[in-house]
Amino acid sequence: MAHYEGTRLIKASATNVFAFLSRVDNLPSYFPRITDAQPAGEEAVNVTAVIDPPGEDARTVQAEAWFRVDHERLQIEWGSEGPNDYRGDLEVTEEGDDSRVSLSLHTEAHHPGVHDGLEETLDTIKGLVESGSDSLRD
Repeated sequence: MAHYEGTRLIKASATNVFAFLSRVDNLPSYFPRITDAQPAGEEAVNVTAVIDPPGEDARTVQAEAWFRVDHERLQIEWGSEGPNDYRGDLEVTEEGDDSRVSLSLHTEAHHPGVHDGLEETLDTIKGLVESGSDSLRD
């Protein structure tokens, strides 16, 4: 099993950061491979993403995933069924006036680009939040 993790310190309150990250419709804003995400039930999400497995051409895939939000603990967990047992979790914690976003990904398959994608996701979150991007507004 491959495990990847990373963190970023963000100059914004944990509450505001989490409010943005916990909305399913915002997933394409900060996950580089996701092109569309729509709620499909209590914890279900329909996701469209572009994947590029090693040695293969990039392709668009659609899947149903689960997406669990814990507003009290400022945590999100997600994953999808399948042979790779893909899942992840994200936690936002307060650090003074700032917040720290911690992101972990777990998969049975090892893909060289996963760590880079995780780092890109964290950089995108930091950039969106700290720039006051329009995507942060309701």
